[in-house]
Parts: sequence; structure tokens; C-alpha cells
Amino acid sequence: MVSNKSKFFIALVFAGIVIGCDSEKYFEEYKKIENASWAAKKQLSFKVESIDTHIEYNLFLLVRNTKTYTYQNLYLFMDIMSPSGKMERDTIECLLADITGKWYGDHAGDIVDNKIWFKTNYQFSELGTYRFTFEQAMREESLTEIIDFGLRIEKKQ
Repeated sequence: MVSNKSKFFIALVFAGIVIGCDSEKYFEEYKKIENASWAAKKQLSFKVESIDTHIEYNLFLLVRNTKTYTYQNLYLFMDIMSPSGKMERDTIECLLADITGKWYGDHAGDIVDNKIWFKTNYQFSELGTYRFTFEQAMREESLTEIIDFGLRIEKKQ
């Protein structure tokens, strides 16, 4: 029979493993897309606090869509505004499915979860709050079947 002390130790080790598995995560946040319909001019913004300008990061987009999303990709306009107001603008293509329609992300039921790497070796050049802003650029007034959209920043290992 296993003692209470042993059970506690096993639980503690398990908790440490679970927590330690995501040690590279620096920032992660999702925004819910109202009625799974992303309007063309609707901006989604994320505020990220820079606390170290010497560390490199990998940046990911998190896209949750239904399997009835009609495109294989998602085009985005992205702005990154530094604490001093310097603006960096980019256009990003997120590939969500191959040409046969097979989804790339993890899926359960009708939902597909995508983690899309879009910047590597990124360094915050200033201390303070950065604002990451995204707009869908699919030439649709209302892009349907996108449920959630997020940003994840990981410390480069």
C-alpha cells in the first residue's frame, strides 16, 4: 500500500512536470471572435510588457477555426508599436490547410487549433509596453468560421 507521504510526493512531481512543460511561454492570450465572424476593419490588439531586451523570442499566431472555414489560408495585417511609438507593419499568410483541404492544426470535433510560427529571433528593442495589432486581410467584409485568435510569445531556448 502506498503511504500518504508517497502519494503527496508523486503528486508534487507530476505537478512539476506539467508546469515545467511550458516553461518557454512568455506571453499567451486569445481574443474571442464575436459570432465567429471577423469584420474587415475589426482590429485585435494585444499588449505585451517587455522586461528584457537581451533575450530572443519566437512569435506565434494562434488561430481557432471550424472545419467549415472555406479557405486554406488566412491573410493578416500586423502592426507592432513599440513603447516609443515606432511602428513596424507586416502582412502575414497563415496556412491552415493543404491544397486537398486537410487541416494542419490539431483538431477535435469540428474545431481546428493552429499554432503558426511567424517571427523567429525577435528581440524587444525597448523596455515597456508593446502593442501587437492584427486585422484580417481576406477581402471579406465578414470572415466567418474563425472562432478565436491569439498571440503567443516564447523565450527562445
